[in-house]
Amino acid sequence: MTTRFLKRLPLAVALLTALAGAAQAQSISLLDPTFSAPDLGYANGSWSIGSGTPELVGGLLDLDAGDSVYQSFSVLSTAVYQISFTVSGEGRSRLFLSSDVGLSNFTSPVATSGTVLNEVTDWGSTPVTASYNFNGVAGTSYHLYFSGFGSGVTLDNVAISAPVPEPETYAMMLAGLGALGFMSRRRKAAARLG
Repeated sequence: MTTRFLKRLPLAVALLTALAGAAQAQSISLLDPTFSAPDLGYANGSWSIGSGTPELVGGLLDLDAGDSVYQSFSVLSTAVYQISFTVSGEGRSRLFLSSDVGLSNFTSPVATSGTVLNEVTDWGSTPVTASYNFNGVAGTSYHLYFSGFGSGVTLDNVAISAPVPEPETYAMMLAGLGALGFMSRRRKAAARLG
């Protein structure tokens, strides 16, 4: 092995280690995301009741028309986060800044599961996985809010995570770094000749 290779090896290892760490998704811990607690309510280690009489039935959250639940969480880093959940029925999921809750009482969502803010969605009678994204700001507290409408909605497996960057992102970054290295090498060669 050449001395030149040995000098560059630690840099290559450090770069690969940094890239590997960045590829892991950041997840947000929620209380009782699978609705397995015996009762709802923060004191029971579960979701807080917003309105009505939501029920836990067979490991699912059942929200009839007028029922709602919410939970607070904070994000540690600024990123695009994804909220996903298993759902069937008619309802909506909305995300609010925690500071908005006391002022406007859940009227100005930051993000929502519908295509229009405050839209009610009919997910059908067969459970599906629904998701939507929001731009999280480091150190900011949010309220995730679910509510039932019409025939009601059932929920399970609520999760919040920062999506893992796609491989194309890394390919573009590596191509850019390669181009920078090529340009640097040409400049050094030109400086030696000139």
